[in-house]
Amino acid sequence: MKVKLFVHVNNSQKYKTAEIDADLKVGQLVKEFAPAQAENQDFLEDVEVYLEDQDDDLDKGITITEASIKHGDHIFVGRCKKVSVSILYAGRTFSTRVSPATSIKRLRKLALKHFEIDDLSGADLLLWFNKEPLDNRQLIGSLTDYPSCGVSLVLATKNDING
Repeated sequence: MKVKLFVHVNNSQKYKTAEIDADLKVGQLVKEFAPAQAENQDFLEDVEVYLEDQDDDLDKGITITEASIKHGDHIFVGRCKKVSVSILYAGRTFSTRVSPATSIKRLRKLALKHFEIDDLSGADLLLWFNKEPLDNRQLIGSLTDYPSCGVSLVLATKNDING
């Protein structure tokens, strides 16, 4: 059986779409989507695979099915185990450390809660990176690279950024 996945890697805002066999080992995802690290066997163990919004990396010895990875899931493949995130809003900063597979949607919710902004007031607030609005399904690990594993975002409306 084939499973369609959306694969996010360090330092690439463009995720890849992959159709893979459900009985493939999780570790094969590393070889396929982080080939530069996989070629160097010393780094292979350092490359982790995470399911979207999960804090713990997946066991690379189990299959896609055993890891409960399902059709349409987003996964992160990379070396960052935690990402330091700082979010700037109205002159204040919220800092946190999260899994590299944390979605922008989840981070935005954390930021709204931290800044005590209710859902109605925060409806048109977006997270921005390098003056670009982020997609809710983007995974934070793809905005940074190892060893820095840190990223700065801005919580703002389109009007705040564009003028």
